[in-house]
Amino acid sequence: MNSFRKKYRSAVFAGALALSFLSLSSESKAQSGLEKQYYFADSLFSNGSYFDAVTEFKRLLFFDGQRKFVFDANYKIALSYKAGTYFENAIKYFTMAKNNSD
Repeated sequence: MNSFRKKYRSAVFAGALALSFLSLSSESKAQSGLEKQYYFADSLFSNGSYFDAVTEFKRLLFFDGQRKFVFDANYKIALSYKAGTYFENAIKYFTMAKNNSD
């Protein structure tokens, strides 16, 4: 009976260890995916494709659970709306950027 408990504990520990490694690797993949999304949206912004940039920055905000890009995305959305003369939307997103600046 004692050897069964040791084997069971070892199996549970190995399973928990494997799950923790899997969760760490999926977080880093998700993070790099968010960074790729940010750079894609920023490249659209830099090229003057402001309304496409708005769409991609909003997509970034939707998936950014850790809120790493909240300020930058809202700020670039505001600048994009300003460039397109959508001033009410620009004010809204400038305010959101200000409220999320740390």
